[in-house]
Amino acid sequence: MKKIIVLFFILITNTIAAQNSDSLKVVLKQFSTKKASVERDSNITNTLYNLYFEANISDTKEQQFWKDSIVTFVQKALWQPSIYKSYIVAGYHLQRQGVYTDGFNYLEKAVVYYKKIGDTNMEAIASNIISVAINNDIVESSNLKTIDYSKYLKYLEDNLELAKKSKNISIICNKEVGLGLFYLSFKNYAKSWKYYENAYKTASIDTSKYFYHYYIAIAAMGLNELYMNKVEKGLNKINYVKKIAATKTSSGNELYLIAQIGLFLGNYYLENKNYEKAIETLNYGKDALKIINNSFFEKPYLKAFYNAYKGASNEKMALYYFEKHQKLEADREYARFKEQKNENLIKYEAEKQKNTIQLLENEKLQKENETNNLIRNILIISLLSGLGLIFYIYKNNQKLQTKNLQLTNKNNEIEAALLKGTLQERKRVASELHDNLSAKISGIKWRLEAIKPAFEIEKHQNIYASSINALAEVYTDVRLISHNLLPAELETKGLKFALENLVKEINGLEKTQFHLNIPETENRYKSKIEYELFNIILELSNNILKHSKAQKAEISLEKLDNILQLKVTDNGIGFNELENKKGMGFANLKSRVDSLNGKMLVENVGGVSVRIEVPVG
Repeated sequence: MKKIIVLFFILITNTIAAQNSDSLKVVLKQFSTKKASVERDSNITNTLYNLYFEANISDTKEQQFWKDSIVTFVQKALWQPSIYKSYIVAGYHLQRQGVYTDGFNYLEKAVVYYKKIGDTNMEAIASNIISVAINNDIVESSNLKTIDYSKYLKYLEDNLELAKKSKNISIICNKEVGLGLFYLSFKNYAKSWKYYENAYKTASIDTSKYFYHYYIAIAAMGLNELYMNKVEKGLNKINYVKKIAATKTSSGNELYLIAQIGLFLGNYYLENKNYEKAIETLNYGKDALKIINNSFFEKPYLKAFYNAYKGASNEKMALYYFEKHQKLEADREYARFKEQKNENLIKYEAEKQKNTIQLLENEKLQKENETNNLIRNILIISLLSGLGLIFYIYKNNQKLQTKNLQLTNKNNEIEAALLKGTLQERKRVASELHDNLSAKISGIKWRLEAIKPAFEIEKHQNIYASSINALAEVYTDVRLISHNLLPAELETKGLKFALENLVKEINGLEKTQFHLNIPETENRYKSKIEYELFNIILELSNNILKHSKAQKAEISLEKLDNILQLKVTDNGIGFNELENKKGMGFANLKSRVDSLNGKMLVENVGGVSVRIEVPVG
């Protein structure tokens, strides 16, 4: 049997909120004026997504506009799922244009993502649309051997299981009918009949509500029986559905039944070389096709008419339908080319904007580099001045023995203050140099090396090469300075060792007793993370000692998946949020947490509990 050319799977569950286009456009305008943020970008993405599906199915220009809008917007959106929302729109848009393989690829990416994050609602939506793309690709393929049978079948079966979990009768029927068509196309009539029977039984719960699924299942069961040589039984079922479809319904679903029966039965007669009967049956469905104006049916009908008239030796009509079929193919190919062109333009504009931003960042980096050089020179002068002061005091102590004890004590105070101030400044500058400046210099060097331009003038080539070498030297200098400024204990042995020493020192004060809970297998993390977390813990420990009146406190640090979780708790008196929160350094803590792209939660019940989560994966 030649493959049955029939497209039935069009009743996609409507997932769009009950909002009309005008209200959605108002929402879009309101959020478009706000500053870029995850909240704003998620709202804009969802609104564009809804506007696309809210557009009239026959208004191809409006659908194209909203599709291009969401694809353009997600290139710079801060909300990660934006890109996958656009994949659903792009995949659905392409499969409506007859570009099923590309549409399938977009939808597959969306399904994989939503399954990974556990969003079963969006996974079901993408899966429902992907089932349409699969069946459309099957029914329009000129060679079933080119279809990835096992991959498509697995998607259809997995989608049915997902639908059953949702307990949505309409979607379950869609999946069962889809699997029935799949097996019918590959001549497995018994299995096809079984899935159509399942759809028939499922829809029989309410034949009025699930009118389409109930009767299309009966007609398809009849078609399978025709191919299994149970001609009388098969025609009885199909003729029964034709009588039902002769009565108009408010939903207009009877037109879909007529259109599909015309195509189902027409192809059956065509394959049995009963060309006159095939033409008669196709014309029966053709009238309904004109009313519903659904482009999904156009190609299989044109092909069926062409083969029927060709078989009947009506060359004039065969040529007519052949030319219409070829024109449709050309239109779809043009649509695919235009779609690809639009996507390339969108990506070009996004890359152009990205390059403009990079130029601005380079200018900012140059200014920061000048500032950091100034800071470095000041630090060097400060260190030399400090050494000179110590030497001066030492020489004068020899001459002023009578004031030796007083001056010695004073010198110790000065040295301690100088050491403390210098150490703090060294840590801060080391962190800035290591985490920001060196990374940016390295990034610029990599980008310049990746360009690899071919200069026509050797002088320009030499300038380009010397610029890369200069960046490499600057990068080496900055890393050397940062390593020298970073505290050796934290830099060489890591956060765990530094915290163990910190807790040991705090407990030696015999005030609040601290307990440290870090797994023995705890790994090293990036210098910035260890440095910032160490200073955060130092700040919190200091607050506990000064303000909490706690007997016990605990510091715990553990990694869960790709999140490093720090928790500091005490059993003290808590704090007054209005009076003390600002004074306890929470603004400084928040700034450090933000610099790590982390989040902080403070609880003030039975003492103070601070939980900080930092991404490390």
